[in-house]
Amino acid sequence: MPHHRYKLPDLTYAYNALIPTISEEIMRLHHDKHHLAYVNGANAALDKLQKARETGFAGVDVKATPTSANSTRSKNSSAPPPNKLKEAAGQY
Repeated sequence: MPHHRYKLPDLTYAYNALIPTISEEIMRLHHDKHHLAYVNGANAALDKLQKARETGFAGVDVKATPTSANSTRSKNSSAPPPNKLKEAAGQY
């Protein structure tokens, strides 16, 4: 079953709308390269998950990847790692 693919949304404002605070060049770099890297990373993670599901997780050592899985999930979904949620909310 095909999975959802993420797509980089267009900016809702012009690249030069934040000048002089942020230059057009930096906005293009940040949106078109930096944010696109997150989208591509999330799609790559979904591709790996789909392949693992199709093969019954053959060759996938789930015990060896809990930290890296959380790190990849949070990095590619722009969410903080689970152990940082309480800290981010000011709850220790």
